[in-house]
Amino acid sequence: MKTTKSPFRIIAASLAAMFLSACLYAGVHLYVVPFETSKKALVELSFPILSEVAIYVYDNDDNLVRHENIEKGSVYKRIYDFSELERGYYTIISDSKDLKVTKIIQVNTQSIEVVSTEYFYRPVFTMQGDILHIEYKNPDQSDVKISIEDSEDIYYMENPVSYTHL
Repeated sequence: MKTTKSPFRIIAASLAAMFLSACLYAGVHLYVVPFETSKKALVELSFPILSEVAIYVYDNDDNLVRHENIEKGSVYKRIYDFSELERGYYTIISDSKDLKVTKIIQVNTQSIEVVSTEYFYRPVFTMQGDILHIEYKNPDQSDVKISIEDSEDIYYMENPVSYTHL
């Protein structure tokens, strides 16, 4: 007897896996989607927004062009209009407690384009009873130095923690 999986079941399982893995590390991602032949872009944050997020837009001279604070639990989807701004490079930053996303966009005569994206992951500390859990997303698998100390004592130090591929 041959069994087949329905496309609906496969899609549902994939979405459930993506949602569960996203909740393990709940950084808020920033998406910028330019409209063709327009100086407008859809700016959106991934949902659910599990912590407060600040969004900043800076011009090429680091002058603040726009700033918004987005509350935990809200949905953020806006159309940004760059038609009143001069041609050049602009930086859009979303900054939450877990993740800072920086996107550089280029405003041209009749359009805009995203030219680079950078992610800065922050460690996440949680307590369960008397156990401290540290989660740090390290997609580049760079060396990490871990130390737990106060002004007088070092309680733990590992320098550096190296990652190996399994």
